[in-house]
Amino acid sequence: MSTEPENWDPCPQGELTKTVQARTSQRRRKVIDRVAVVAATLMVLIAVGGYTLGTFTPEPPPGGRFGGLACTQVAELLPSYIAGETEAKTTENVAVHLKNCPHCQSRYEQLLSAVSSSIPVFALAWLV
Repeated sequence: MSTEPENWDPCPQGELTKTVQARTSQRRRKVIDRVAVVAATLMVLIAVGGYTLGTFTPEPPPGGRFGGLACTQVAELLPSYIAGETEAKTTENVAVHLKNCPHCQSRYEQLLSAVSSSIPVFALAWLV
């Protein structure tokens, strides 16, 4: 084994500069990718947290009978009420209940906002 270095050809002028710039660019892309992943993760967490907070409804009052209807009855009637498919007397009773019951009012607003954002009413059964 010889201790003398092998014959190396000199690098063309500017070759090392190009290599350094390419590595720097790769490092920057990696950092940007990491930041993008962290930002996307935070946005998802914020969206999920906001949705979760937005769907929180307070518990109904004990008894919960306003307008002659219990909260459970109003919950079952809300999709039909929103679609305008309830009878006049039922519509009036639901309106009175919603006016006096914050729990059902909150549920009604959730359903109404979901309907206005083009979600089919039949798909909202899980909220009831």
